[in-house]
Amino acid sequence: MCKLGVLFPAGYVNEKHADCNGDGVVDSNDLAAVYANYGLTHPKEHGGSAHKVSGVPDLYFDLSGVSIVPGANISIPIKFGTASLPMNPIYGLASGIEVMGNLNLYSPMIVNDSAGWIGNSSNTLDFNKTINNYHVDWAHARTDHSNINGSGTIATLNFTVHGPLYAGEKIKFHFQAPQVIDKDGNIITAYNALDDSLYVTLGISNVEAPMEYAEIVPNPSTNYAVLNVSMRQAGNVKVKIRDIVGRTVWEHEGALGNGNQSISLPSSVIVPGMYMIQIQGEGWQYDKVLKWVRE
Repeated sequence: MCKLGVLFPAGYVNEKHADCNGDGVVDSNDLAAVYANYGLTHPKEHGGSAHKVSGVPDLYFDLSGVSIVPGANISIPIKFGTASLPMNPIYGLASGIEVMGNLNLYSPMIVNDSAGWIGNSSNTLDFNKTINNYHVDWAHARTDHSNINGSGTIATLNFTVHGPLYAGEKIKFHFQAPQVIDKDGNIITAYNALDDSLYVTLGISNVEAPMEYAEIVPNPSTNYAVLNVSMRQAGNVKVKIRDIVGRTVWEHEGALGNGNQSISLPSSVIVPGMYMIQIQGEGWQYDKVLKWVRE
C-alpha cells in the first residue's frame, strides 16, 4: 500500500512503496495514489508539546504582525532554523498542521512551500491533504538525493477568516506529529517543533455595547447563583463559562429584553473551582470577563 513516505528517499520506507503507480519512476504522478488511499494510512498519533531543548533549531510559526480580523486573507510563515542556529542537514519533512480556537474558516487551509529554502518545483515534491478546514497534513521533500542546510521560511500557512470574531479569543497553531529526515532516510530529532498562539485583538467591537453591566450573585456561590445584567436595549446574548484551562463547560444563548435581567447559572452541576464568564452578542462583546468562584 502506498504511504506518505513516497515523498521520502529510499531507507525511510520500503522502496517498493514509493513507486505508487508502478511506472518505475518516483515523481508527482505517484501522488494520486496517496490521495486515493490516504484515509487508510492517516497518522494515528496526536503529538503533544514537548519541553524546548536549547542548542537545536526551531520549527515554528512566525506570528509577528499577524492580525486576525473578519475577511482577512492570512499568510503565516512556517520557519525552520535561524541565522544563528540553522537546520543542518535536511532532506524533507512531514507534519499535520492544526488551527484551534473560536475561528470560522469556510474553506480548507493550504500550505504553500513553493518559495521555501528546502527547494523548488524542479527538485522537490509537496503534498497537502485536507482533513477538515482546521487541519491539513503536509509533506515537502527533495528529489535530488542531496541534503540542504538553511534557515528561515520553508512554507506559508494560508487561510481566509470569516466572522464573527470576538476580541480576546485565543487561536492556537499546532504541529501534529512532525517528522524530519535526511537524504539517507534517517529520522532527525534534534529540533524543536513549537506550538504558538495569538489573541484576537480586532473584530467584535466593545464600544457602545447594549449591555451596561453584569454581575454574579452570590459570588462565591454554592448550589445557587445568577448572572444579573442590565441591557440598554434588547438583543440576543450568548454566555460562556470556561474553566481555568480555557475549556467551555457551559453555554447559554437567548434573547434578553431591555433593562435588568437575570440568567440562572448551572451551580448544581458545575464542580467547585474557579471559572471565567464571557458575555457576547451580535456585533459586540461585554468588555469584562467575570470571575466566578463555585465553592
